[in-house]
Amino acid sequence: MSRKDEVAIKANREINAAKAKKLQDKVVKQLTDNKIRKDLGLPPEISDVDETRLKEYAKQVQADVENPPESQAYNPPLPPGVTPPAISSILITVTRHEGWQGNIGWKAIIESGEEIFTPTNLSMAEYTNPDCDGYLYTTGAFQDIDGVFTAVCPPGQEKGDVDLNLGLLYGAAKLSCFTLSAGVQEKLVYAYEEQ
Repeated sequence: MSRKDEVAIKANREINAAKAKKLQDKVVKQLTDNKIRKDLGLPPEISDVDETRLKEYAKQVQADVENPPESQAYNPPLPPGVTPPAISSILITVTRHEGWQGNIGWKAIIESGEEIFTPTNLSMAEYTNPDCDGYLYTTGAFQDIDGVFTAVCPPGQEKGDVDLNLGLLYGAAKLSCFTLSAGVQEKLVYAYEEQ
């Protein structure tokens, strides 16, 4: 492995650990807020069953904090109650793309190793932060354009050649978070692998 590859993997691990920690902090805050409500005699916002599920989820995320993945995209564990898609893997190619009134936006093409693949309940979203925080918008479902499933930056959302913080959504659950950095015209992302 080259020194450049080692540096890239180390950087990916650090980024993914930070994303996992931020996700874990959100879950812990939910649990803490719920405990405070109970201690004050207020009705809890989270049922006892969901509280147990959230505690287990926080433990799963802790594994990513302690041993972060080295991939380009962070694939957080699915939240409690979300059944994973019946897909073994997803590959996304994100490309800068001329959009509304000639402004530079982006398009994403989704593929899978499945013999028959329809990206049901999958969409792309853009965020203000690289850890899929600060939701801006979603493209809606991937559209079949000449046999290629594509999602395109909505008209008026084109930001030009800047960092784009993107996420692949399965319903409302985040399957992966990644950034198309300023100056990069195309990025290939292994966005999901069956676990």
